[in-house]
Amino acid sequence: MSFIQRLSKQIVFATIVTLIANSQVYANGLAMIPEQVTKLKSPDGAHEVFDVNKGFSADGEQNRELCIRTLGRKGKRKLLTYHRCVDVSWSPDSSAFIVNDNAGSNLVVPHLYRVNDLSHPVDLSSGLMKALHDKKDKFDIEQSDVFLLVYASRWINRNALELTVRGAGQKVGCFKIFYEWDLKSTFKKLKRVNDV
Repeated sequence: MSFIQRLSKQIVFATIVTLIANSQVYANGLAMIPEQVTKLKSPDGAHEVFDVNKGFSADGEQNRELCIRTLGRKGKRKLLTYHRCVDVSWSPDSSAFIVNDNAGSNLVVPHLYRVNDLSHPVDLSSGLMKALHDKKDKFDIEQSDVFLLVYASRWINRNALELTVRGAGQKVGCFKIFYEWDLKSTFKKLKRVNDV
């Protein structure tokens, strides 16, 4: 086999590996709806979260709905109304998904939806604030008068989610704190980075 033939096979193999890896990252990563995609299937292929464009209001505000459907069945279920964009990510086992509603330039509203209980999304921001024990972190978050963003950043595994808190304030400067949430009640601080 010539050098060119071996190189061609290596390139084809590397391309296939890259495509597989990227499709897995995309399926388990955050997808921006509607900017990047208009729908996102669960990893097991049973469900799909999708965008419905409802046009513009009289004052020019974009009206959109995030809905879910079970593939192979008729009908859909509305999850929420939003006006900008949402980031969505499915859990690796398809039992839940996170939605970061980018409601404003300084406002993200993160929720966890469980497929078997869509009527009761979990408000991740308030859950985190109730669970905080570190006095400095709690103080800095409360004193973030320039901006404060709390959002689900990634699935660590099927039973754990990473939340990121980014804040800035006159008294506290800029910071980023990463937490691991066990999908129940425990938030464990992973690390803190003070931005300059």
